[in-house]
Amino acid sequence: MRGSGGTPELVTLRDPAGERLAAGWPWFLPDGKRFLFLSWSADGNQLQVGSLDSSEASPGGPVDSRVEYAPPGFLVFVQEGTLMARPWDAGSLRWTGEAIPIAERAGWFHPTGSATFSTSGNGVLVFGSGQRATRLVWVDRSGQETGALGDPGQFESPRLSPDGRKVALLRVDPRVGTTDLWVVDRERDTTVRLTSDPGAEFRPVWSPDGRRLVFSADWTAVPNLHVQALDGSPASELLPPTGTVQVPTDWSADGRFILYMIRDPQTQYDLWILPLSGERKPVPFLRTPAREIDARASADGRWVAYVSDESGREEVYVSPLASAGERWRVSSAGGNLPRWRWDGRELFYRSADGHLMAAPVRGGADFEAGAPVALFRVASTPWTDFDVTPDGQAFLTESGGGTGSLPLTVVIHFTAGLAR
Repeated sequence: MRGSGGTPELVTLRDPAGERLAAGWPWFLPDGKRFLFLSWSADGNQLQVGSLDSSEASPGGPVDSRVEYAPPGFLVFVQEGTLMARPWDAGSLRWTGEAIPIAERAGWFHPTGSATFSTSGNGVLVFGSGQRATRLVWVDRSGQETGALGDPGQFESPRLSPDGRKVALLRVDPRVGTTDLWVVDRERDTTVRLTSDPGAEFRPVWSPDGRRLVFSADWTAVPNLHVQALDGSPASELLPPTGTVQVPTDWSADGRFILYMIRDPQTQYDLWILPLSGERKPVPFLRTPAREIDARASADGRWVAYVSDESGREEVYVSPLASAGERWRVSSAGGNLPRWRWDGRELFYRSADGHLMAAPVRGGADFEAGAPVALFRVASTPWTDFDVTPDGQAFLTESGGGTGSLPLTVVIHFTAGLAR
């Protein structure tokens, strides 16, 4: 969209061979027409230079993270966990020197290229050092902490097994900026690492027998579905790559199907069903112009709770598995991350203002939802997740609301020191 306002225009960027680029993190160069951006592919992250006058981009070489230009002539980025600045000429679009380290243990995430730093045109640099450490704790319905799960670290997507005895989670490796899949046995107090691939894993989901996990991984292409047994056997591809992101959200209690999300360029995120018998042909559950995510099936398999932004903000809805066209809104003032109690009598979710909510519901042949009640405050940051025990009496979440803030360092005239 133009700086003076107007209608947004979709920008399609292509490489010199005419192939469309998966692009993000744009940063304008001083002339106001050319811009840096990051492209993603199975070959890794690449620096690219685009222009408002052309759809063809010029490759600038492999990089780990997004890139910013800092006058008088440096590109700032994260490489293998270190914040770097490398001399670069904005006229010829060429490197003019070797990279100079600024700080180690910079906050970053390789699959998306995100990095915790920002520069200004007058030589100010701010960056986050270290990683966002969190502590997973057990909390009762009043919000009181009753225990911790393991040692502090950088965790994501904790998921309780159907019997509540194990927890699958993702642990971030700060050295390479990717995630690996781990399983914690609550009764034996042991932790087992299931994956160690150079790529990243996302969103683990338990099988109903607690012996396998389905998850998304970017090992060979855009993230697609894989399944891994807890016995240590190799993971296998559950769905082949389609060029669009696939993310699992639930495995039905009877084992008949898996719910998952697809990121469609035309319709944002959609919800799909993968049958696990017969032809195993995926079928859409919800595919609309709105963004539908985080589908969870009730234990009896009749109902699906999910999040949609069709109203203009995220809300929690419930639809029959057999007919997604019929739906009930459960959240009253914004909500996401729906979680069923095992007996189907409550639906938990996180409200827009950061409270964990409990809504009384009745399933069976007909669905009814009562007024949601706030239990306690949790984090409302995008990376914070939670899960609930089968009886709905305890929750696994991050300590202190999951703030996990990073210390920030501000450097004035940082390029002057680099020039010396």
